[in-house]
Amino acid sequence: MVNNMTEPILQNQNDDAAMLERRFRRGDDEAFDEVIESFLPSIRSLVYRLLGWDSDVDDVAQDVFVTAFSKRRTFRADASLKTWLYAIAVNQCQTRNRRRRLWQMFMKQSGRHETRRVVGPVAASLQQERAEQIQQAVRQLPEKYRDVIVLKYLEELETEEILRILKINDKTFYTRLTRGRGHLKRLLSGFMEESADG
Repeated sequence: MVNNMTEPILQNQNDDAAMLERRFRRGDDEAFDEVIESFLPSIRSLVYRLLGWDSDVDDVAQDVFVTAFSKRRTFRADASLKTWLYAIAVNQCQTRNRRRRLWQMFMKQSGRHETRRVVGPVAASLQQERAEQIQQAVRQLPEKYRDVIVLKYLEELETEEILRILKINDKTFYTRLTRGRGHLKRLLSGFMEESADG
């Protein structure tokens, strides 16, 4: 009985999403506003997790939607709008990370690089401290492993969706996931040892 009641609701939601996607592809301004309203929070969250710092989050999120609007006619219905936007966000973050690394390299070579330690608020609980340790460890992962870990465990996306977003096959996905988890485990064990020493 519950299933019979929920099926029309799910169907209506699917129809609404399909209609929004068609309007978006046609360049409907109101549809674009709806897309931003619907997806901005999740895009900002993803960008923050992928970049590892918050100063550029709003800029990158804005770039994601600007890119989406300019390329809206290339959006195909074989992927969801969310998957397509996530793929754009991952590309934007990878570009921003490359630029940041180049800038840091330049600053180091020019002798003006200053190592800066970011000190966060004092952890209110062991749980918060552990969450911060995990976040810090994820930020230290190589980009290709960080992308997979964030999408799988923090964004909780299905594997098929991740394959579309990152444009990789399942073998590459599982290899990166396994290696990423190994890196993460080593990093977290290091954090735990530092905490014990402290």
